[in-house]
Amino acid sequence: MKYWKFKIITTILLSICLFTWIKLKTTWLDDEPSSKEKNYEAYYIGKLAEQLDGESEVTIKGGRIDILTDNHAIEVEWASKWKQSIGQALWYAMQKDTKPGIILLMKKPDDYIYFTMLNSALKHVDMEFETQYIEVFNVKYDDRKFTLK
Repeated sequence: MKYWKFKIITTILLSICLFTWIKLKTTWLDDEPSSKEKNYEAYYIGKLAEQLDGESEVTIKGGRIDILTDNHAIEVEWASKWKQSIGQALWYAMQKDTKPGIILLMKKPDDYIYFTMLNSALKHVDMEFETQYIEVFNVKYDDRKFTLK
């Protein structure tokens, strides 16, 4: 084989190897979730369950508990769906004889209104829930834990 052909083939192979390594490093091996993954509740449920020493996606009659800890059955929900979280958390807590809990995921600062609405509704009917939220828009993905507020 002539030298120039060898040089071209070697350059092409090295380019393919370098591209593959960069692709692996920036997608599959990186700890930061993809932007698509960050849009799913399941990402936050998995991380929070680990952080709270709970079990995620526990199947029960009529549903699935997002996070079950020793003391709480927790529903994790996008803030705009706060109304749905009340019924789910109540049902899950009743099924497991624990306290109900709700964690709202806030996509933007305007979502604080939903946390206020949730707590106002619960206070109005004198229901005791553990309620917290995560500012998804402020999450730093190099952090190992979410800040619950």
